[in-house]
Amino acid sequence: TTAQTPAQIKGVIVGKPKDDRLVSSVSNDTQAEMLRIVLDRSPFYGESGGQVGDTGKLQTANGSFEVTDTQKSGDLIVHFGRMLSGTLKEGETIQASVDENRRNSIRRAHSATHVLHHALQSRLGKHAQQQGSKVDSDWLRFDFSHQDSLSDDDLKLIEGLSNEKISLGASIRWDTVALAQARELGAMMLFG
Repeated sequence: TTAQTPAQIKGVIVGKPKDDRLVSSVSNDTQAEMLRIVLDRSPFYGESGGQVGDTGKLQTANGSFEVTDTQKSGDLIVHFGRMLSGTLKEGETIQASVDENRRNSIRRAHSATHVLHHALQSRLGKHAQQQGSKVDSDWLRFDFSHQDSLSDDDLKLIEGLSNEKISLGASIRWDTVALAQARELGAMMLFG
């Protein structure tokens, strides 16, 4: 399954970072080159906050592009990848399709960071704060502050608390509220 959005190609960048060149079109004879495509809008999530970027496809009537990574660059979402077939031209309308199965795997791992953070704080105390993370499809790395190494008992209890929360299968819900209201409701705010 895929999340799809029609968009327009705003630019195509060919080459490695030090010898970049902006071109108005690209064809499948550049399959071996690293390409970057910028669209006027995108359903792709650009890597941010420790969470990896989306993958998927960009498709027009004339060409197909495999997105192998998505990065943010200022206000731009940059789609990295390679041509699969045909040609792509600046200004063309494109169908942008995110690999939804992979995105859902990343979502599960992202949710797991919150579950793990809760379990760490429940067992070790509120000082056990997240200091960073890496969230990929169905795996994560979680960095946190604590004065000592964890004992085997701590690890077992943290794992048990995490598994208990996961087994509840609770739905995920969110609200968009003003910062003051979020604080009042007890939202956790990390990284300053």
